[in-house]
Amino acid sequence: MSERLREHPDDLDAIDPIAKQNLIDDIDQQSVAAGFSMTSRPADGYASSPAFDRDHPARAAIEEGYVAAQQLIYGELISLDDALASVHRRRNLVYRVGLSTRT
Repeated sequence: MSERLREHPDDLDAIDPIAKQNLIDDIDQQSVAAGFSMTSRPADGYASSPAFDRDHPARAAIEEGYVAAQQLIYGELISLDDALASVHRRRNLVYRVGLSTRT
């Protein structure tokens, strides 16, 4: 993912909030249908999740998973720290309203 795409305001402003919510809901539904475990989404949005907290005790496991997932990423690879920084800069795009409480 290029820096231009991740941070270009025109691209980011074009993300429709309803379409984004529909995608989030679809991912949740597909996860449930596949039997994946689910946890409640943080009330303050995805960016406040332990997955995006550099100091969380689970950081080593998150790094290990991120490295393992890189073989599935097409295009330019970015560091976990760069990915976390991007999520925090654009937290309004990954904020979910109407949060579910599935566990």
